[in-house]
Amino acid sequence: MYLTARPNKSGARFEASYNPTIASLYKDKAVLAAVPFFGSLYETFVNAVPRPRRRPGSKYNQVSSEFWDSTARCLVGTE
Repeated sequence: MYLTARPNKSGARFEASYNPTIASLYKDKAVLAAVPFFGSLYETFVNAVPRPRRRPGSKYNQVSSEFWDSTARCLVGTE
């Protein structure tokens, strides 16, 4: 059985603040009893948008780093 299977998504995993990968668990009473703040995360996870990795492909990390660095330089006024 895998760690992502529903039976493995309980108890100590949540108490250690490992986020569930099954959306319905953010509304599960047992899960919320163990980690109440998970209830406030539900909307965040169901409305999340993945990073656009397809376009830059294997250069995603390089593109991300360049974007980050350029943005930082603009914000501090060095570019």
